[in-house]
Amino acid sequence: MRKKIASKLSPSPSCASTSFVFKWNNVSPNKVNCFIWRALQKKIPSAVALRSRGIDLTTITCGACINESECADHILLLCLFARSITDKILSWCGVQHNSFTSVGELLEYANRWGRNLKMRKRFITICHGLIWNL
Repeated sequence: MRKKIASKLSPSPSCASTSFVFKWNNVSPNKVNCFIWRALQKKIPSAVALRSRGIDLTTITCGACINESECADHILLLCLFARSITDKILSWCGVQHNSFTSVGELLEYANRWGRNLKMRKRFITICHGLIWNL
């Protein structure tokens, strides 16, 4: 059912889109999996998403960095605050940081990372925790 719904939904044009296929993580709590699935669908209640739903906002600029529009990918990865935390977590994991522009790119990288399946699953779970906490 998730695949049918995902095929019908189109991501918001104001943020980067991805063709990443989300795989449910049994280690992460259901609320984290649901949040990440919604982030991939660009359905997080960011300023851009709220304005596209007809809610009148004075500004859609990110309140933390005041540089760009506040979309789901910006809040979770592109904001200077989020980027600094992501850099620290990934360096703690011993992972070379790539400049991820979307949640889908980060999760796609995590799903291809390393050769050891057990370590990859741990890294994916760490990425889920990172996204959830941001």
